[in-house]
Amino acid sequence: MIRYLLETLIFQALFLLLFELFLKKETFYVWNRFYLLGTFGVSLLLPFISLTFLFPSLGTVSIYAENLVALEPLFLSASAEQQNTLSSFNFFYGFWLLGSTAGLIRFLYGLAIIFTLRKNAPPLREEKYTVYERPGNPSPFYFFKWIFIGQDIQGEAKAQILSHEKVHVQQWHSLDKLFFELLKVVFWMNPLIYFYSRRLSEIHEFLADQGALSENGPKQYQQLLNSAFNTQNIFLVNQFYNSSLIKKRIVMLTKQNSKRILKIKYVLALPLLFAMLVYSSCKDETETSPETEPEATTLTVSEQKEAVPFMVVENPPMFPGCENAEDKRTCFIQNLQNHVRENFTYPKEALENDIQGKVSNLFKVSVTGEITEVTSEGPSEILEEEAVRIISKLPKMIPAMQDGKPVEVVFSFPISFVLE
Repeated sequence: MIRYLLETLIFQALFLLLFELFLKKETFYVWNRFYLLGTFGVSLLLPFISLTFLFPSLGTVSIYAENLVALEPLFLSASAEQQNTLSSFNFFYGFWLLGSTAGLIRFLYGLAIIFTLRKNAPPLREEKYTVYERPGNPSPFYFFKWIFIGQDIQGEAKAQILSHEKVHVQQWHSLDKLFFELLKVVFWMNPLIYFYSRRLSEIHEFLADQGALSENGPKQYQQLLNSAFNTQNIFLVNQFYNSSLIKKRIVMLTKQNSKRILKIKYVLALPLLFAMLVYSSCKDETETSPETEPEATTLTVSEQKEAVPFMVVENPPMFPGCENAEDKRTCFIQNLQNHVRENFTYPKEALENDIQGKVSNLFKVSVTGEITEVTSEGPSEILEEEAVRIISKLPKMIPAMQDGKPVEVVFSFPISFVLE
């Protein structure tokens, strides 16, 4: 989860940097609206996307030894100290859930305010929207097909405000606002979601101002924006009189329309998107749940026919200290398992991301007793690397003998990583 949040944060930061440097000052408001919506949505999906055709598999080589028998799987779990570390991450998730619960309550409270205002205001139904007149002169705002305006606002000012709010209604800006407010409930710790939301609110106002200008003169409309009204903060809506936006809106009203050729700037997002796809395709995305076992895989080993399976070799390789053991195979297996337990550390990143599962391992003991050709396949590259690290640390063995000659021996040794 933490890795996912960090990746989406990086993707969003890069998309926003492109927007701030090249797109923000252009008057392509519709394009900017869908750029912000699209890039935020894409950033949430990118960590799950893997384009395998970018990195085609070179295939695997099957093992030809018919009598290859896997040793009994060894089950490994995190130590008490590591489990305590995991508990700290559980605390993190609990804190995140607490914030999401508070955000949901805030969201529902905002909806309740809007519905209460609607209930207490007399409606004036129009063809495609409904106007609700509130007592006094509070700041006008819209919510889907409802427009709220003060009863004291009359005449030309009222007509200009309604023409502005109608654009919001017609272009379904409330859907954008609702989309981000719901995402804030889930991703409330992501600072960039608030930046995205603020930029999108600005685009909404620029679009509505642009539409209202077709019905009102620029000078009269600017005078209206410079007027002062009492405001009430309702976070689920964009209010007509937002002091932090007034100056920007006036600047954009007087700005000359951008040349159409400048739309080519949006093409800059394509190489950025491609780089993100390459990154997502390179990394291992697989996470195995406690109930899921990885599918059977074929591990690659050398095709040399001289390698003999451990269970059928005449005199198996001996672990140091097993020279006088009555059952040398059993002694070897016990020492192998003890070695793995003593050198095992549950990978921190696997703990953080709840990664567990079975890792299938192959390795050889060479004619000189060295550990060679260690290969692993499992649910995660993190677990594979830990398995390879442990097996590679095995001591030098006394080589196996077949027909009086030292031979290579191949082992199949599965390790199961388990989170309790």
